[in-house]
Amino acid sequence: IEGALHEKLMAKVMTELKKEENIDTT
Repeated sequence: IEGALHEKLMAKVMTELKKEENIDTT
């Protein structure tokens, strides 16, 4: 159960990082 929750949180962080990366590259 904790693993799934952790994965969801990591996915959110990754999407946020990708958004920041896109802004940086642009």
